[in-house]
Amino acid sequence: MSIEIIPFCGFITLFLTVIFAIEFGTRKVKFPPESSRKMVHVGGGAGALLFPLFMSQWETVAALALCMGIFLFAGERLGWLTSLTNVGRKSAGAVLFPVAVLLIFAVSQDRLWLYVSSMLVLTLADTGAAMIGTRYGQVKYKTGKSEAKSVEGSFTFWLTAFLVIHLPLLLLSDIPKETTVVTALLMATLLTGVEAISTKGTDNILVPLASCFMLLKMTTKPSEELLFQLVSLLVIGAVIAVINRKKQMMHLRQQILLILITFTVWSLGTVQWVAPIVGAVVAYLLISEKRDPIVEDFSLRHLISTFSPSMIILFVANTVFNFSFWMGAFILVTSLSLSFYLAEHLRVRMISFRQIVTLAAVPILVSYGLILPFEPLAYLIVLPVSLLISSIFMAVFLALPRWNPDLIIPTLASLAGVVFLVIQLAGFVPELDQFTWKALFR
Repeated sequence: MSIEIIPFCGFITLFLTVIFAIEFGTRKVKFPPESSRKMVHVGGGAGALLFPLFMSQWETVAALALCMGIFLFAGERLGWLTSLTNVGRKSAGAVLFPVAVLLIFAVSQDRLWLYVSSMLVLTLADTGAAMIGTRYGQVKYKTGKSEAKSVEGSFTFWLTAFLVIHLPLLLLSDIPKETTVVTALLMATLLTGVEAISTKGTDNILVPLASCFMLLKMTTKPSEELLFQLVSLLVIGAVIAVINRKKQMMHLRQQILLILITFTVWSLGTVQWVAPIVGAVVAYLLISEKRDPIVEDFSLRHLISTFSPSMIILFVANTVFNFSFWMGAFILVTSLSLSFYLAEHLRVRMISFRQIVTLAAVPILVSYGLILPFEPLAYLIVLPVSLLISSIFMAVFLALPRWNPDLIIPTLASLAGVVFLVIQLAGFVPELDQFTWKALFR
């Protein structure tokens, strides 16, 4: 397909005019740094909202995103655009914004409600949070070594996100009214968490992509299931907060990430898939009973790399909709990943045999204990095989030199999952049957 030349030239002219006008105001009228940056953000988002009215080909939007991305990158890097550089912090947000618009446009296709909702979240919710947080934020929480956000800003994001998701769903789609309300409540809560843990402008790509994905998933579900998921999210958050208040093992940012990951597993899998996370928490409580937790070690990067193999398995299972085949591997991989993580970051490598056995066995035992009502034969067949694989790979992990855990942990856990799947394919262990939320609510 060819690029639509007239809309392309028109939008390039529009965006450059907006940017140069704000740049003039920044230099001559002395707009506040955060305000001028957000003016560019809102101006770009308002223009991008018009794309579906004038363009139908994603190639045109791709050309626009490429040109504007190069222009913004050069202007920020070379100091031409003081409206972007005067905020006094490093941020990739300006460059990621055109990429986000392109991805939203490509995924939305002819679903105007999906495009409008995602773009409004990107444009207005993020801007409102930044402006209110900067001007009125009093209760701060750290999101990085040199970055912080405010509770006031996060609440503004939540309220704005709810409105800009609910209204397009209500006015531009045929989705039932009660579903639009619960969808907006659940999505606003989740997206506020995503925005809270995003740093250096990455919310400009993470928030809209998460918004698109969740809208596509949630709008196909009945309101009863969505309400159940919303209550589940609040309960998961409360439980993790209570445990962390006692043990003080994580900062707020890491707590939010763990809540989001646990809810993702709960939502895309079922209660059975959350079992290894519960098992790892039990193992942590047992091992750290007489130890002071080391808060600094629970870095966001380490948590993400630790959970990456589990998340890949979960998304593959959802894509092919074959949960039974993947659940045994998921339990093993998640249990091992978190056990490796605890061994590395609670500094328990050279400790007693009892503590090593606790790491290798407790997450697996708790996992299958929790799924016993659904799969009573698992203890007799799958459990011994999982314990054997877990013990072997834990021994390998402890024997390896302490080098780059972000690579070692997901690699060893993935290999353990592959070994389990090979044994399962060979017929030595059965697949684990399970119920699904779809079966429960539909």
